[in-house]
Amino acid sequence: MAGKQKIICTLFKCSAILKLNQQRVIDFALETDMPIGSLVGVMYVRNYLNAEGEDSIWIGYGESFTVISLNSSNNNGFRGQLNIDNCDRHGLRWFNAYSKTSSEVSTPISDAIFIVFTFGGRQRNKVFEKNNLNLMGEMVEKRGEINCIECRASLNVPMLSSLQPKLLT
Repeated sequence: MAGKQKIICTLFKCSAILKLNQQRVIDFALETDMPIGSLVGVMYVRNYLNAEGEDSIWIGYGESFTVISLNSSNNNGFRGQLNIDNCDRHGLRWFNAYSKTSSEVSTPISDAIFIVFTFGGRQRNKVFEKNNLNLMGEMVEKRGEINCIECRASLNVPMLSSLQPKLLT
């Protein structure tokens, strides 16, 4: 179809900074040239090996954020904050509720924390079209039928031993 508007993303830059005050906190941010109102998923993830020795992810947080105008620049994006220990507590509750047994972990949960920013899935802004087909740019990758963009920021922060799940014996 001629005349369809294309959205070309040239900026999708994420950051995560550790703040150690009374609590262990991560300040995170995304700066992008995506349109205001775009939805971006943010996940807090760690890794571990499951009982079969396969790489698995420990999810401590997941939420969608709406891209807004950033007053400090000509770009758009958002900022947020995560409490590390609260995320790990949530991850442990999720793990205990959904794991088949209480000892599906063969290694301790990693010290590495990844804050993963993903643009993909259904968007409110209809200019993206179904499966974000009008999204273009070097950072865009196709996952199945959907055009997506992903950025990761990483930090090394050990998990509190009290929040580590029971290891496989």
